[in-house]
Amino acid sequence: MHASVLARITILAYADKVTNIEEIVRQLEEYKRALDSAIDALQRREGAPKPASAVSAGRQRQIEAMRSYWAQKKATAGNKRATTRSGVAGITPAGRKRLSESMRKRWAAKRAGFV
Repeated sequence: MHASVLARITILAYADKVTNIEEIVRQLEEYKRALDSAIDALQRREGAPKPASAVSAGRQRQIEAMRSYWAQKKATAGNKRATTRSGVAGITPAGRKRLSESMRKRWAAKRAGFV
């Protein structure tokens, strides 16, 4: 029934000479009532599946386990000492001097090749 109603509505709505707007509105309201009653019938039937927002018991256990895992992680993370090396150089003065000399030699060789 709904396909024929929809076909009639489509034909009437897109015809060149649409003069009977009240008839189109009546047919649309009839179609809407048919859809509403079909939706109500589907929602009332027994054994209908749960809505998608419902969480299964197994998934709920998994969620709770992850919450407790991260709570323990955060609790033990606060006990650790910070191991940041702020203000401490990562290279000795002698190592810096050797690195500086090697870079000077490298750039000198590069300049000599291109100049």
